[in-house]
Amino acid sequence: MKYIFVSDIFGKTIELTKLCQLICHKNAYQIIAPYPQELTFKLEQQAYQYFIKKVGLEEYFNHLSEQIAIIEEPFTLIGFSIRASVCWQYLAQQLHPFL
Repeated sequence: MKYIFVSDIFGKTIELTKLCQLICHKNAYQIIAPYPQELTFKLEQQAYQYFIKKVGLEEYFNHLSEQIAIIEEPFTLIGFSIRASVCWQYLAQQLHPFL
C-alpha cells in the first residue's frame, strides 16, 4: 500500500518529508504539493498569500486529480490543513479503482 500525502500551503517541506519517512517505508509514499519546487516561507501569511495568488484551490484540485489518475496501485490519501478539503473534493467527484 502506498500513502499519498497532500501538503498544506507550505508545500513539500523538510518537516513533511521527515514525517512521511517516519510513518512509511522508504518508497511507500508520495507527496503531492501545490508547487513544483520547495519554497520557504517565514510566515504563514506569506505562504497563504503566495498560494492564493499563484495556485488557488481549483488549480491544486486539478493537480491532485492529475497525479492520482496515474497511480496504478492501492493507496491511502492523507491531506493536511485546508488541503484536506482538496482531498474531500476529489473523493466526492471521482471514483478511483484503488481508493
